[in-house]
Amino acid sequence: MWQINKSFISRINKHFDSRGGKGNFTMLFDNFPPHIQTEILTLLGVSTEEKPLIASYRKGYYCLLLTTHKLWWNNPNNNTLFVKLENIIETRTQIKYMNPKCDIFRLGIITKDAKELEFQMEAGRPFSGVWNVITMIIGLRKE
Repeated sequence: MWQINKSFISRINKHFDSRGGKGNFTMLFDNFPPHIQTEILTLLGVSTEEKPLIASYRKGYYCLLLTTHKLWWNNPNNNTLFVKLENIIETRTQIKYMNPKCDIFRLGIITKDAKELEFQMEAGRPFSGVWNVITMIIGLRKE
């Protein structure tokens, strides 16, 4: 299984910060308070083999987590979904504005088996940072 090597983690973090960055609900995972980190990992059921990198979490609205192995999210029906990073081949560039009161955007990805998946997250700079990181990961896999 393809994964982000330790040597690329600081590069991913810098890319997130320079191409978008922290928001009220989106940031590098290690910057969340410990009780929120635990809440995210428990909600999604993330394996201890995976290192969490970036999260977008607003309780009751959305939960997104990028790890060294997968992109995890919790959909509005409270179902947990994930896709292995090696299976993401494209991001959808059309941004859908969801809820003006909550500043939620949807971002889409396309997988190797032609599935189109969407997830919700915080709008603005955090959205841009996550989109750019996912695009970077697609490029890293090709190196």
